[in-house]
Amino acid sequence: MASHELTHQGPELAPKQEATLRLINGTRAIIIFGRIGVGQSNLGENVSQCLGGVPLKDGGRDIRTVTGNTPATTKFMPRDVSVDHDIDKTQKELIRQASSDRPVVIVAKLGGYNALRLMHEDPTIKVVRILVTCSRDEAVKRVRRRKLNEITDDHKKLDMQLGLGEVDSDEYAVRLAELYVRQADATPERILHETQERERRDFEQWAKAYPEIAGIDVFDPGALILVNGDKNRRQSLYDIRVSTTKRSKRQSADFLADKLVEKGFAERVKAKKPAEPTQN
Repeated sequence: MASHELTHQGPELAPKQEATLRLINGTRAIIIFGRIGVGQSNLGENVSQCLGGVPLKDGGRDIRTVTGNTPATTKFMPRDVSVDHDIDKTQKELIRQASSDRPVVIVAKLGGYNALRLMHEDPTIKVVRILVTCSRDEAVKRVRRRKLNEITDDHKKLDMQLGLGEVDSDEYAVRLAELYVRQADATPERILHETQERERRDFEQWAKAYPEIAGIDVFDPGALILVNGDKNRRQSLYDIRVSTTKRSKRQSADFLADKLVEKGFAERVKAKKPAEPTQN
């Protein structure tokens, strides 16, 4: 295994002991969405910690749990449309139950769309929608790193199982060969193809679940959708856009924090003992 390529990157933000941000002006939730590999899950975790460790719901993790996949999955995850409906329903209920004092952070591919629908169903609900973007090349690099990290972890587990006598030498050889095949397949070209194909099929899945967004790229910063079917009233899917292409996890979190304050969604809180962020 090429261990120099398989090194894990530690988190760049340590968990906060106290909140350094507080949502204001009726904002009760932050919902984050973006394409595969742009870093929306990391941003969600960091913002959750900045708000004092508030509940974090990751829709992608929910789908992986249902389909038996892992964070390194790049292929489309087949599932019944009802799975998407159920996950979206759960996220909406979390937002309904949230408040500025008890907020929630949600990471969901259809987050901007679902939050917009919910706010139009109930105008008293205020959700800030965050679109995360990144160059395709950088996203592919991140996804590849994730795949290689997973292969490294699986290799270590296999070695441990051999040492404990949980697998014999023949099974070890077969499974080790499978790991080398997975590593050989983790090329940038294959990953790009798989992620684009998954995205295409995800769009088809979402169009089945919500026909009104058929043909709309929900990750396009310029995408507009009809509001309550009114053709004269189209609205953007996001409030704030965060590009992570040239920003570290820490820089992306700091940028979003600044924007949340600037746009009146949050205010800064002076923490007595905030944990120091892990240095790069």
